[in-house]
Amino acid sequence: MSFYKKVQIAVNAFIENEKLIRKYMEDKNYDVALGICADIFGKLFSLDFEIGYNGKKYELIFSTLNSKERLYELLYLKSYFPNNIYDNWNIVIGVKPIREIEVKMHDIIVDPKEVDIYIKNNNISIYSKKLIPLLKKDKNKALEIVAILLKNTIGDIPFMKYINGVDVLTHPKIFNKMPLIKLPNYLEQKYQDIYNPYDIVNNMAVYQNEKAKHTDRPNKKDVIFGNTSFIQILEKKQISFDDGIEFGYIAFKINSNKEVNQVLKAKQDLETVIKENTTDDTVKYVGDSVGINYCYYDAIVWDKEEFLNQIENINQKVENKIEYITY
Repeated sequence: MSFYKKVQIAVNAFIENEKLIRKYMEDKNYDVALGICADIFGKLFSLDFEIGYNGKKYELIFSTLNSKERLYELLYLKSYFPNNIYDNWNIVIGVKPIREIEVKMHDIIVDPKEVDIYIKNNNISIYSKKLIPLLKKDKNKALEIVAILLKNTIGDIPFMKYINGVDVLTHPKIFNKMPLIKLPNYLEQKYQDIYNPYDIVNNMAVYQNEKAKHTDRPNKKDVIFGNTSFIQILEKKQISFDDGIEFGYIAFKINSNKEVNQVLKAKQDLETVIKENTTDDTVKYVGDSVGINYCYYDAIVWDKEEFLNQIENINQKVENKIEYITY
């Protein structure tokens, strides 16, 4: 079943059950309310979510699991909740900060008040006396605690947006020390709207490929330059979505004998046709590139059957046929 159809089923089930869920929460039967939500949304993906009440509205809060793939899935899901759901609910993407909560793991207890940080180019070094014995035994376990401390302190979305790398120090530095608990204020002063998840998916990396070569198949080996919201493509790392979703690209041949501006004009014209004849229900475009022999559009496909129908319809309208290929 396509992810699109799964989302329709889940959202409709939530609409049918949300009054009951609220009633269980009012009666403090939180386990029952959580169980209903787990049954509804567990058919979409492995769950990490919370429910709560902020004094005005009930909240359904989904964790990104620090995954851009999961973030795209959650934003797609959120787009299908009808407006009247927001009369009683907030649908929140990204777990909120818990802040001054101790982390108890690997036989130690670390209080965020006991942690200092040093920031350089959004890379964070962390020092705490409590972590030194564990750091000497197993650095990976120390990093695991640090990641939880950071996510608890600033929340899912800022962690994805602003933390490029994390390290654990064996000795404190002299300069530029900041208590971990002040990190949220630091980010709020430096950036705007730090909890906005759309900034992450709209952030595109521009790249060039000096090893481009001619190819008679649309395999992307001919790409000269492009942009993408998935750096993993450039790093040749696996991109993994949940069942019912495909990650691939549209390709179409170009005349490499033409001037660059003519190639770009032809690309732009066909891009217009593609976007006018495919829908947000079926596909999300997350990058494009220009090659020696082909042009490409990276795509998250939510409903493959309908998307292929739309591609077939486009090919009936254009001379330069397009092709869909999975990564």
